[in-house]
Amino acid sequence: MNTPALKLVTDTEIPDSYKFERRRAPRHSMNAHVTAVARHEDPANGCSGSICSIELVDSSATGLGGYSHQPLPLGARVAVFFPSHGPDAGYDAVGRVVRSVKDGDQWSIGLHLEQAQAAA
Repeated sequence: MNTPALKLVTDTEIPDSYKFERRRAPRHSMNAHVTAVARHEDPANGCSGSICSIELVDSSATGLGGYSHQPLPLGARVAVFFPSHGPDAGYDAVGRVVRSVKDGDQWSIGLHLEQAQAAA
């Protein structure tokens, strides 16, 4: 039996989440600015790093998506610093860059978050 492959169309408005995509956790829209510090291996200079601002547009339990005015290298380890809000303290998240794609005058960035170790 031949069945056609499913294909996403990129030039249309895409709903928040498709049930058949590869995500393991539901994605939620958000609007926040965070500071990201990336550390990556630079073959010419050894380890290198960069600091940038990321405008987050979605999040899930396993990742973050947003836009930056500078690229982040694929595989770079990134610490994301969420600012405090009212009486709530800020917090940090750590992950790896899994998407860094030029989109107009900015870069679409995808981060896969590291899972915290559970206490024994």
